Amino acid sequence: MNTPSPRPTEQGRVAELSALYRLSNLLSLAPTLDEIFVGARREIMSLVDATGMSISLLTADGDKLHWIYGFENGQEVDLTAVPELSINEGFSGYVARTREVLHVTDRMNELYKELRSLTVGEDFGAWLGLPMIVANKLIGVLAVENDNPFSDRAVDVLTAVAGSMAIAIHNLIQFETIQTALAAQSAQRIQLQAAAEIAAATTSIHDLDTLIHEAVNLIKDHFNLYYVGLYLINRATNQAVLMAGTGTAGQIQAAEAYQLPVGGRSLIGGATADGKPRIIQNVKTNEEWLSDPRLPQTKSELTLPLRVRGKISGALSIQSDTLNAFSQELISALQTISDQLAIAIENARLLARAEAQAQRQQELNQLSNQMYRSTDVHEIVRIGLQSLSAVFEDAPIGLTLGRQTTSGRAEQRPESG
Repeated sequence: MNTPSPRPTEQGRVAELSALYRLSNLLSLAPTLDEIFVGARREIMSLVDATGMSISLLTADGDKLHWIYGFENGQEVDLTAVPELSINEGFSGYVARTREVLHVTDRMNELYKELRSLTVGEDFGAWLGLPMIVANKLIGVLAVENDNPFSDRAVDVLTAVAGSMAIAIHNLIQFETIQTALAAQSAQRIQLQAAAEIAAATTSIHDLDTLIHEAVNLIKDHFNLYYVGLYLINRATNQAVLMAGTGTAGQIQAAEAYQLPVGGRSLIGGATADGKPRIIQNVKTNEEWLSDPRLPQTKSELTLPLRVRGKISGALSIQSDTLNAFSQELISALQTISDQLAIAIENARLLARAEAQAQRQQELNQLSNQMYRSTDVHEIVRIGLQSLSAVFEDAPIGLTLGRQTTSGRAEQRPESG
């Protein structure tokens, strides 16, 4: 039952209007939800006698309420452990379902059981819940508590306040949603631009060693990462060998030919075996992850296989010093880079083999011409032996020729080159 409203004095009316004016300014200028909640609580408690206040917002599916702010007996209430509450339960749920003001002043224990209400903090003598509605859409519930029932005048004032708060909260959430979307689009544009720049740089490099070292440093610098390493599979040993890594740690490991078994217990081993990416937002929770004392700051890691025409040639190890570093947009950009890099590496290898083959053919042609121009057998043998010695890295090569004598026996004559 509501308490009859006493006729406000002139002084009280001025104080009330002043508080409403301050609240209106605050709601229109507050840059964050926290400032809205704290400022509104301060002005509400100057308008009416209250011991506590809470704000719960409707979840996106419209089925639950999330308690986002609470204040009681001079201090804010920690709501982190309070779960989302169904709108089919509790006093606030009743307000959300009916979109009506609920003023509970008696039958408290009975209503607790009837509405399956959850109480956070101390018991109260009166509870007032007000729906926060914008454009006929409920966004949440404002609740105020006190030891004594609220007057009709207080209910009217708080109903108006709830409407103003609803508009301010709704506008700020919409603004933050738009800002988040714009920031995501901007980040994605930057990531795609970085991917394009890296692709352009790597596809213009034909030397394999230069390509690999340039690629890991470009990826690290463009995406502000902690470490990037590139492994290629050695088919003879079935090992993934680190060919290039960023920073001092990467240089040391590459110089030591650091390697991991394909299919072994590691992110690189797994990715090079089954060709599937590993996305680890917290490395401490992953059994496949191997810690490296040279990289103590790693907190999250993305491992991407390098694949060309269905064949796995290696993998990229991409590490960050922050948790949950890899958004879907970043993963997509890095996946694009790894696919292009795999093609660039394959092309560099093919080019190297073609150049080596062309060089060998040129040498054979020169050798053939030299032999063809010579009419001396010994000179032809010398040219041939020198060529074989060069193939075996200047190893000494000898040849023994046999010559038939008048007695019918073969005479041995050594030739060397």
